[in-house]
Amino acid sequence: SQAGQWRLPTLPELTSLLDYSHNSIPDVLPLGHPFTNVQTLSYWSSTAQSSSYGWGVRLGNGWGNVAFQGKGNNGYALAVR
Repeated sequence: SQAGQWRLPTLPELTSLLDYSHNSIPDVLPLGHPFTNVQTLSYWSSTAQSSSYGWGVRLGNGWGNVAFQGKGNNGYALAVR
């Protein structure tokens, strides 16, 4: 990819953003993170589990849990470059 292009993070990149030392949803991302309007639902990574499923991180019930879901399901994205 070209420098400066936005993309979905890989699963390791996405999970590296999480701060597991806290135990509440607002603290799942570290203080001072650059993201706005973070929703308490699943966020996609670019890592595929299969041709029909992709890996993501839940930022709601079970915050910070890594799970795969059907690619037809709705989800959010935190773009990186």
